[in-house]
Amino acid sequence: MLDATCPQGPTVQAGPTEAPTAKAPVQSGQKGDKMHYIGMAGLSGYLPQCTVTGPTRTSVAEQLAFIHERGQNWTKALIRDWYADLRLPIDGNEYAEIVECNCETPEIHEDC
Repeated sequence: MLDATCPQGPTVQAGPTEAPTAKAPVQSGQKGDKMHYIGMAGLSGYLPQCTVTGPTRTSVAEQLAFIHERGQNWTKALIRDWYADLRLPIDGNEYAEIVECNCETPEIHEDC
């Protein structure tokens, strides 16, 4: 079954007996050739409260570190693990994570 609701294009959803299949990597010059990274922070189990985008994981991690006033060690851990815990009473969020995206409009993800 195809799902055409994703702005990145249709994805294949697995049936009850099929294993999930990953999307084929985008070849250079194809639609969606704007690789970027999305940084998200929020409360566990809810939609992110804050999203930022950038051309590299490092730039996104630095933006999230600046917003939450975190240091270099936290930033390095976020870059390495793609995920880092935050302190809710101090930071206002419980987690931060980074994901890859290759849609045509990176600015659509910005919301901080």
